Amino acid sequence: MNSLTPLLQDPDGTAGGLVIATGLFGELVLPAGAFDPARADEIRALVSQAAAYATQARGAGTLRAYRSAWRQYEAWFARLGVAALSGDPRLVAMYLTAAAERLAVATLQVHLAAVVTAHRLVDLSLDPSHPSIAFLLDGISRRKGTRPAR
Repeated sequence: MNSLTPLLQDPDGTAGGLVIATGLFGELVLPAGAFDPARADEIRALVSQAAAYATQARGAGTLRAYRSAWRQYEAWFARLGVAALSGDPRLVAMYLTAAAERLAVATLQVHLAAVVTAHRLVDLSLDPSHPSIAFLLDGISRRKGTRPAR
């Protein structure tokens, strides 16, 4: 079994969640209520294929940035006791709001791209143009400003 092969397991109390091992983000846990158990094999196959493509679709620097962003995102949700892979744009907006205190707008956009990619890898929809996210980023950009293009 390679690092891109998804696993269905309950090693640490995920209570029937789908634990998916990816080369890009490590293990992603899709909560039990977030997927149809009858589609677990289909989700595994899609995630495995998507993970293989995703690791080849970005350069090494982008992959490092995505991994770092995902670790920060996942840690923030763990502190709240909430599943990081929810597909809920309001929760993503809350993370971006908290992260805006310490990150530049461009870095927030990288974090959002990483979060959207992780959701897509587990076949969860997360629309980065959802008003909860888009208006928030517009407001952060207006307030903090953005670095001029070179």
